[in-house]
Amino acid sequence: YLNLFAKAYLAMAFDDLKKQGGLDETVLSDLTAKIETLTASILNQAKETPRGVHFEEAYPEYRLFDTDTRTTALVLQMLARTNPNHPYVAKILRHLMLEKQNLADGRYASTQQTAVTLLAMVEYLQASRELEADFQAEVNINGEAKLNKAYLEKNIADRDTITIALQNLLGENQDNEITVSKNGTGRLY
Repeated sequence: YLNLFAKAYLAMAFDDLKKQGGLDETVLSDLTAKIETLTASILNQAKETPRGVHFEEAYPEYRLFDTDTRTTALVLQMLARTNPNHPYVAKILRHLMLEKQNLADGRYASTQQTAVTLLAMVEYLQASRELEADFQAEVNINGEAKLNKAYLEKNIADRDTITIALQNLLGENQDNEITVSKNGTGRLY
């Protein structure tokens, strides 16, 4: 029996072998099939909640620093390498960010969890190229532009806030229309 974290490590090792090159088609096909089988086996154990997606080990190996948070981070790392566009990726990220906030001081429960989670998040950011922004974002409220800004690598971490007084919104239970648009490459949150 392999724990989920061990399966994730094995899938990443097979992926590393694939990327080394010089392998014939039969070996590449076999490695691809093994990665897909391991990934399916892991993802079939996903626990989806309103907080996101996480993974729980049936038989934790505490002597190997095995925790559910660490396992969830390793699954994120595996997906970042093998399938960074998988729909669970964003949900796993959300869960890991909320997991950190569970403790009073906003940290993970151990240095092992912290290290593995940060490594997984860095691999995700590299694979998704999320920090390589080059887009124009616009926010309109009731047809009036409230924000129109270019986001590039140098200002991708900018956090823009729009504040509108209630008297400037439509009254008498009318719906206010808010539109957010983006042109270019990168993610807008």
